[in-house]
Amino acid sequence: DGVQGKASATPVGEPQVAVFSTKAPAFLKNIPIQSTLRGPNAKDFSPMSLVLDTAASRLFVVSGGGEVAIIDTKADKVEKVFAVETAVSASGIAYGAPAHRILVAGQGSDNVVIVDAKTGKTLHDVKVGAGTLNVTFDPVKRVAYAANRASDTVTILDPNGKILGNLDVGSFPNHIALDGKGTA
Repeated sequence: DGVQGKASATPVGEPQVAVFSTKAPAFLKNIPIQSTLRGPNAKDFSPMSLVLDTAASRLFVVSGGGEVAIIDTKADKVEKVFAVETAVSASGIAYGAPAHRILVAGQGSDNVVIVDAKTGKTLHDVKVGAGTLNVTFDPVKRVAYAANRASDTVTILDPNGKILGNLDVGSFPNHIALDGKGTA
């Protein structure tokens, strides 16, 4: 986060996000995240991936247990945590600022779940390919790209869950990077 002069990281197996200063490389603090899941099978919030909305000073973090945390990066405080329906073994997260959509990749459910960032309500559950590992949102083209590791494909979809295409990309795609000019 160049505006705040901070970098965030998800420590494996720890229910928190670590925050570092980018001005003088140094650890600043951990932001603990409490799971909202209850019951005998409930587990701690286990961060898998994160995405930053610099303009709104919000960090979106997905847990492998199928929850999303929204963190205010100015105050370094968790604003809310909510469960994402149908996201099994959630592993990737993207944010589409214009439509306030959170996109969650479910590796165990082979889907991208599109959620309203304001309410936490599931808007769309899109089956995209086997082993959906990660997702990214391109604000230039206003589309999302989902890396489907077990099917060797990348699915392109719009913010409303409409599949625009499936691309064969080779063995085990993990991530998708954007150049900020509309190229993935």
